[in-house]
Parts: sequence; C-alpha cells; structure tokens
Amino acid sequence: MTEAEILHIYNHNEVRQLARTRFPDCWEDILQDLAIILHTVDLSLSCDELKRYACRVLINMSAAKRGKVAQRYKHLEPLPENIELPDQPGEQLPTIEDVTRGLHWFHEGVFRLYLKHGTIEKVSRITGIPQRTVSGSVKIAQKKIKAQW
Repeated sequence: MTEAEILHIYNHNEVRQLARTRFPDCWEDILQDLAIILHTVDLSLSCDELKRYACRVLINMSAAKRGKVAQRYKHLEPLPENIELPDQPGEQLPTIEDVTRGLHWFHEGVFRLYLKHGTIEKVSRITGIPQRTVSGSVKIAQKKIKAQW
C-alpha cells in the first residue's frame, strides 16, 4: 500500500468522524495506529474498499475489550460519577502494629520481614529459615489479617 493511499484514508472525513465517535479522548492516536496497520498490511484494494477496510479496523479496535488498543488506552476511560470512597475523611488506616496484633511472635516477625524485603526467598536467605517455613508463616499471617480486617 502506498503512502498516498494511507494518507488519503488518514485524512478522509468519514474515517476521521468514525474515529472521533468511537474514541473521543484519543482519536488522533487511533488514526495513527490505523495508519501503521494499513502500512503493514499488503492489500490491493480500490479506494472505496480501502475505506471500508479502514472503518472495519476502527470498529474492531473499539469493540475488542482485551485487544492492544483497549489495553493501551483503558486508562483514558472516564470514571463513573457516583464512586463511593471507602475511607472517610479523618479516618486513619490501620498501622502494621494494629494489623499484626494477635499473631504469634514468629509469624509476626516473619511477616514484617516479608513486608520489608518483598519476597520469601530474600527472607529465607537473610534469616536462614527454610523457604517452605517462611511461606507457611506468611500465609498464616495473611489469613489471620484478612479474617481480622
């Protein structure tokens, strides 16, 4: 496909209007993605067929919920207006002491090390405790914390 054909489709009013209606927040980026797709596809179509193909690609891009376009631009979707925030103003989140209160001293210590270092392997390497024991202790602490909070 030649650059002139791609440019013609890129600047075509119907294609631009479809991109604006399907992707109001990022339609210019979508048109550039469409141009890249058209550049990589080797088709010998007439002008009208090429326009229909471009529109079909745009419709498929907007309909696919798990496609590359949806993943790339999902952060641009507007949030619902009636979001309820879980935390009330002035309400403090629990501290680590509040959360780990009631745990056995061993599970609490291992869990704190796990929170600090991030992985079971690191905690095992630092303390010399076997990974399986560290993993079990972290799971016990997580279950109790989930049940409590």
